[in-house]
Amino acid sequence: MRFHDRLSPAVILLVGVLGMSAFTGGSAAHAEARSPGRAEGNVSYETGKFGLGIRIDGPGERVVYPTAGILDPDEGTVELWVKTLAPTIDTPGLSAFFTVYYGPFNAGPPTEQAMMLFLKNDRDDQGRLRDQIALLLNGINGDTTDSFKPLGWGAGEWHHLAAVWGDGRPELYVDGKPSDDSWVVDTAQWVAGLFASNTLARVGAEFSLGTHDYQGLRHQYFPGVYDELRVTKRARTDEEIKASFSATSPLGADADTTLLDHFEADPPAPLRIVSDRGFNRFAPGEDVTLRVQAGRLPEGGVGGTVSLVTTLEGDSSKDKVLRVARPSGPALEDTTLRLGPFAREGVWPIRASMSQDGMTLTKGQSSVWIAPPIRAAAAASPFGETGVYNLRQLDDAFFADLSEMGGRWSRIPLGWGQIERTKGTYDWDGFDKVLARAERYGVELVPTLVWTSNKSDFFLGIPCWAGSHAVGPPSDWADFYRFAGAAAARYKGRVHYWSVWNEPNLDHHWGGDADAARKVSIEFARKNPRRFADMIRQDDATVSALVGMAAAAFQNGDVAGSRDLNQVIAYARQTTDAWNNYAFLCRETRRFDESARAYEEALNIEPDDPQLLNDCAVIYQYNLRSEENLAKAREYYDRAIKVAEQRLAKGDLQGAELDRTETALRDARNNLRAMR
Repeated sequence: MRFHDRLSPAVILLVGVLGMSAFTGGSAAHAEARSPGRAEGNVSYETGKFGLGIRIDGPGERVVYPTAGILDPDEGTVELWVKTLAPTIDTPGLSAFFTVYYGPFNAGPPTEQAMMLFLKNDRDDQGRLRDQIALLLNGINGDTTDSFKPLGWGAGEWHHLAAVWGDGRPELYVDGKPSDDSWVVDTAQWVAGLFASNTLARVGAEFSLGTHDYQGLRHQYFPGVYDELRVTKRARTDEEIKASFSATSPLGADADTTLLDHFEADPPAPLRIVSDRGFNRFAPGEDVTLRVQAGRLPEGGVGGTVSLVTTLEGDSSKDKVLRVARPSGPALEDTTLRLGPFAREGVWPIRASMSQDGMTLTKGQSSVWIAPPIRAAAAASPFGETGVYNLRQLDDAFFADLSEMGGRWSRIPLGWGQIERTKGTYDWDGFDKVLARAERYGVELVPTLVWTSNKSDFFLGIPCWAGSHAVGPPSDWADFYRFAGAAAARYKGRVHYWSVWNEPNLDHHWGGDADAARKVSIEFARKNPRRFADMIRQDDATVSALVGMAAAAFQNGDVAGSRDLNQVIAYARQTTDAWNNYAFLCRETRRFDESARAYEEALNIEPDDPQLLNDCAVIYQYNLRSEENLAKAREYYDRAIKVAEQRLAKGDLQGAELDRTETALRDARNNLRAMR
């Protein structure tokens, strides 16, 4: 069996979307030299700060540079211009401008050393939303972060950023001004943990502008247009940074410049090999037609003949060189590749390369997947997917691919923190669009009202005004109930399944509270005990877990919480012991009417239990005194005494049951005597 025959669809997906552009050339310290960067993903060029700039606004989009000879671990400066695509306060939690792993600090085995410039949205000590920018240096002299807060940038604004390091300490400049705050933040420590992970060893030495290929950071990018990237092997002065910010023309290189990139369509965007089929999937015997797409090429650098060569690997029946195009000018129109039918199933890698006079300009690679047509999923298909997404990731391609694979549902965050930024004011527009896309492709959405495990991802958690912690419970549950009701009313008939909270049993999904599961259960038990019991009655394992929670609550001094959980247990199990426990806890919390009701429920199950008769009579005698209740107490004491005497007369009681009956007889006699 060939290797490609064994590829799973998940592997095929990764192969099918890969785009890459690579360059060789002289030092980027000279403006005339080609960029040593490698563009990846669907990057594009548009108007920059000076000339063109590179746009990075999607997962997997980045420009990668080698670190050898460019970044110095002891001292250096990184400068760049960035244009916002949206207000910074609307940008998801942790969004990186650039990231450096291992490379600048260690050319050998991976260490814990890393650097990152990122936007960090979170809350201040008063729970108010804030946007700020931070520079992390990890592993040189501990975890150190320099911040500049708040930002308050709007959409479409150009800003100059400079990261300077030396003596193990960072310095961050925004629009020519240095930060006045050096501090260590939780986010920095979290990111440092990623850097230190052995799973990143494969990354090697690289400087990444935009996103990173490590899966955990692929969506942690700052969406914007980048321009005028300059790296220097020394720490530039305040005056030099201010001059860079004030410059009215592109930056230049001096003797200390190790990288200068003006992004004049260089590095070129990767070639894309696409079709109108998801994953370029075709059936055996079906004509295969692909398109090669190229972005803008460097101005003035393509004056001669440009060749486009595509090769297919693994199928000897196809020519190695499939197409040679000879366009000229700065742009390449889509080139159609007609490969004809494939007889065999499998995954065939296909590569494209664009060159000029023997020098490679840009490359791209994808694959052709030959497989039988996917059988249409039933309308009630059990297959779907779940994931943490921001709304911009849920585009037509996402739902088209899910539908083509047979998926019929998707569990996604709804994002209370984004929809109700101001109390009582809802912005449903983003989710409306996502829902409309899902409906077009026959995908049922299962929205989760609150979903976050990172306090920076406040859009997925609770709004700032609703509580001091993005992943903790709201200060007032009425706010959450109102929002949930508004969501259900708006999407009635279109959304049929809802998820309330993501994994509230885990402390990092509940404000760092290790007792999250118990608190959630107590809240539900207090609000709707009968419904809670109906939900778990047939699941003895869950009822048993609730018993443990109730015991823990009692041991921790939360008698009221234990009482509420025991009420659910009593409704679910309908045993005398369960009702007796609930009655006792009601008595301890001075809910005497409810205590009497619970004892009566127990007596309905075992009407001749002397201990239950005595305990219920005590409530009527001492806590709910009235002529009617005193009469009922006498009746219960008389019955308790009679039943206990009869059981003891038989002489067959032993152990705990004997002790319990003797105690009930003694207590009933004493209590009845006190009434006379």
